[in-house]
Amino acid sequence: MALGKFSVFRSIAALLRSADVASASLARDYCTASHTGVSRRTLQETAVDWRYWTASSAATVTLIAWMQAQEGPAHCLTEPTKDEDHVTEKSSFMLRQWLDSVGADVDAIDVQECTERPDAGLGVFASREVQKTLQVSWWKRPYYRFCKPNDGIVLASFPLQAAITRQTILSDPVLGQTYKELLDIGVIDERMLIILFLTIERQLGVDSVWYPWLKLLPVKPQTPLFYSDIEMTELRGTSLEHSARLQKRGLAEQWKRLEPACQDLLKKAGASTTQVSFDDFMWAHAMFWSRSQSFPRWTQEAGEMVVSAEEGMVPGLDFCNHKEHSTAKWTIFGTPGLEVDESGQPTAMPTQVALVCPRQQAPAPGQEITIDYGDKSNEQLLLNYGFAQPNNMNDVLTIMCPVSPPEDRDDILTARLNLLLSRGLMPRLFLPAKLLDGRPTRTGKDRSLRLPEEVEEILKIFVMVPKQLRAEVVSELDPEPAQNTLDAVEESGERMAVLTTLVGLLELKHLQLEGESGTGSLEADMKLIEAEANKEGDRIPDAKWACLVYRSSQKRIAREYLIRARKELAAEMNRMRALQQSQ
Repeated sequence: MALGKFSVFRSIAALLRSADVASASLARDYCTASHTGVSRRTLQETAVDWRYWTASSAATVTLIAWMQAQEGPAHCLTEPTKDEDHVTEKSSFMLRQWLDSVGADVDAIDVQECTERPDAGLGVFASREVQKTLQVSWWKRPYYRFCKPNDGIVLASFPLQAAITRQTILSDPVLGQTYKELLDIGVIDERMLIILFLTIERQLGVDSVWYPWLKLLPVKPQTPLFYSDIEMTELRGTSLEHSARLQKRGLAEQWKRLEPACQDLLKKAGASTTQVSFDDFMWAHAMFWSRSQSFPRWTQEAGEMVVSAEEGMVPGLDFCNHKEHSTAKWTIFGTPGLEVDESGQPTAMPTQVALVCPRQQAPAPGQEITIDYGDKSNEQLLLNYGFAQPNNMNDVLTIMCPVSPPEDRDDILTARLNLLLSRGLMPRLFLPAKLLDGRPTRTGKDRSLRLPEEVEEILKIFVMVPKQLRAEVVSELDPEPAQNTLDAVEESGERMAVLTTLVGLLELKHLQLEGESGTGSLEADMKLIEAEANKEGDRIPDAKWACLVYRSSQKRIAREYLIRARKELAAEMNRMRALQQSQ
């Protein structure tokens, strides 16, 4: 009689407990084939003497074989699966075994489904073993409590050699040389290398070294690139709607160039099929941008340690969700075995990435462990991660300056754009929400208009009269430019022109967001948000909720800047009248 899946888990767990951890493990060889120079397909096809298998090896490989039998023959992971089938106990169990086999220390964490919202996906939670990381001798407890309350503890660690980086990919014994050739001839850059690698490994299915991790990644990302036409209507009038459509078109063009290379890579890997779609490529793109990290990498050159930035993905750590001001963080400093000098620089190349938190703020068993993704706007969060954050003080309103196509531009507009480019600027304005939080004064908060310096400079270039514009262009070429000074009336006139242009752009943005071509008024959005907060039972889908949070914030920022810009313009007009009357 066939064993049920939970009976199989119990049997395998019993085998694992009896394993001789000092023995050689075929499972470890299987999972790290790309680092040892042994072909993964050779490992699968080579007959192995069972006398050299430990209980741990047999259990792990038995689990892989059992999962393969449950799912049928090797296949790509593009087929849609139900949530309850996609994230199962067997997948989480296999991920833990795989992470253990590549040298990660994940005893104190578990990867589980989040329950805050129906489509929240997976997260990292503290396991029962987290208590062991806090254990210290009773006589040391007062020292840590009063002398080192912020002393960090390591919740989990992951070897850098098991991260998906340029070095890891190029060392693949089967496909590494082909990837290197694509890099060398300029077909792909280092980011696209990782995206292409994910596309291929996903298509290999259970034949991939990374399968236990790939299995737990979301089948359909929640980012706007994957929205249906109906879902995209939730973003009407926003800059994100335009960005998402533009990005998708750009990816489609890239895919036309990369599809033959993908088919060639799959053929060399011995895949059962070389068919790969644009959706698979988009999936890999979404996974990279939502899960990649940029960390310092040290190399030795001429006997000295040289630091450079490197992007990559750390399987296991990438399941940490975002929460603002989280106490946990990932780091390569303070990891076990890392020695640093007096300046804090490592004396040897770091080998691990660690998930750490202050001892006094360690999570309780079952509590989710989150990290802070950084100061990102809701547009960045939604485009790359698929969610938006209410009351996000890092949010930004993006306004594109209307610019005609190149063939319709006159000499004046061309000169304005060239001047912007020479100063490292683009014809778009970024208005941050944090500047709306007025500075404290004796009578309350200052609610006057504050603009970033870049915004002021862009607007000034667009309102310059031709004579002044020519002088500015010449000054860019002159090593010792003449100082162009304006009298009080001219200065006020320039300020009025800047504010008039800003008001016009904000009114247009307000109309795009809340007019007939947009998604309705801010008040209507706030009612929906309030109703959702008070709702019990089924809630709206995560994608719709994220769009609602994002667009309502955009409307609020646009309104507030418009109110303040109008007040500032009225005040400047009064100042101009006073100056003219005094002359």
